[in-house]
Amino acid sequence: MTRWTDVPEPKQYSPISCASHSEIELAIMRRQRLRLGWCIPGEDMQVLECLPMDILSQSGEEFLIVEDTAGLRHRLRLDYIGELKAI
Repeated sequence: MTRWTDVPEPKQYSPISCASHSEIELAIMRRQRLRLGWCIPGEDMQVLECLPMDILSQSGEEFLIVEDTAGLRHRLRLDYIGELKAI
């Protein structure tokens, strides 16, 4: 049974740097595949090769919409992305 105290509190959103935001926007415009590493607090680092599709703002947070190699779409909170590399 999961208790509420076992669930990690989501951290307050922290905007990413303008340089990182621009790098993501360019990858979207150029349809450049990326290798992303991200980590949700309390979980292990995840790595995903994907095609960035769009940036979405919602409730004061920004998310990257990506499509993985299987064609599945994911929504990743930008401040959880720790690694970003064009491939």
